[in-house]
Amino acid sequence: MVESHLWETTASSFAAFVVAPYTEGGIGWSLADVNSILTLKHRHETLDLFVAERMKTMRREVERYLIPPNSGHGGERFTQGSEQHDNVKLLPRSTGNTRAAAIARLRRDRSDLAEEVLSGNMSANQAAILADFRKRAVQVFPDDVKRSAQAIRRNFTSEQIDLLVHALADRKDEDST
Repeated sequence: MVESHLWETTASSFAAFVVAPYTEGGIGWSLADVNSILTLKHRHETLDLFVAERMKTMRREVERYLIPPNSGHGGERFTQGSEQHDNVKLLPRSTGNTRAAAIARLRRDRSDLAEEVLSGNMSANQAAILADFRKRAVQVFPDDVKRSAQAIRRNFTSEQIDLLVHALADRKDEDST
């Protein structure tokens, strides 16, 4: 179905084809069903590299078809002397910090990075950080100071560590007064 682009004859998009009832030329599944099916392994996938590569390609294609690009930036703005219109869109779309939301925004604003993610060369989070959509975060462990220190040493420069030490010392001085 993915290789033949069957949905192009019956629906406006792959997602519309998936959710359209069977009686109307669709599959009649939910998008959650499709995502669940994509996690299943083909019985020959571990034995045959050709099958494994075809399945990997098919999964990427389906993911590409299911994640629409974000809508454009902004829209018509209120101008003096004109009437302002309601710009609320009641369309389902991915939001937040999900992989789908990151890919959708990357497809809109940084298609080069979106292709890297969809081809499996980079995570959606890495691409969002490179595109400056997200800030890089480092996890610390309040119950394990040694592990937190290792994470800081691994991710911070010497200058950043010095600034952190000074900021912590300043905070300690404030708390004691």
